[in-house]
Amino acid sequence: MNVSLNSATIVAGDARIIRVDQGELGMVTKHGEEILLDVGTHVFNSGAVSSMQKVSYHERDYIQFGSYNYLRVKRGYFAKVWVVVVDEKGRDKLVPRLLGEGTHICDNYLFKYDGMVKVSEKVIEHGSIHRITVLKGMLAKCVQESKSRILGEGEHVLYI
Repeated sequence: MNVSLNSATIVAGDARIIRVDQGELGMVTKHGEEILLDVGTHVFNSGAVSSMQKVSYHERDYIQFGSYNYLRVKRGYFAKVWVVVVDEKGRDKLVPRLLGEGTHICDNYLFKYDGMVKVSEKVIEHGSIHRITVLKGMLAKCVQESKSRILGEGEHVLYI
């Protein structure tokens, strides 16, 4: 059996070879467990790999594979997500977060991605988070816990 070495993935009998190029993320399922692969050539010869795939992370801002969540937040944006925190009684609890610019990886099945929002938005709401930007020379009126408030210029984050 002749196989071109230029192929990104090679399957020959029990052997599996996957080449992950710069800017890509490799994903395989081995013995039912999801595994992320970094740049390089990866060889599996046990026959235990049931699926192989690659994705260019420059084409997508969010990639979910099993419990792995890969998120790339571009400059000028927040990602609206739900993350797991452990409360004072030791229980898992989903809470909203706004993630800033950068690459974020979370290994949790409960992680949830709700999309991107521009940092320049005057009001950003996500779950209990309310981020309000008041322009210079302006005031903003709001109600928090049934109390009226006046916000001065700058950024304000309220948890309601």
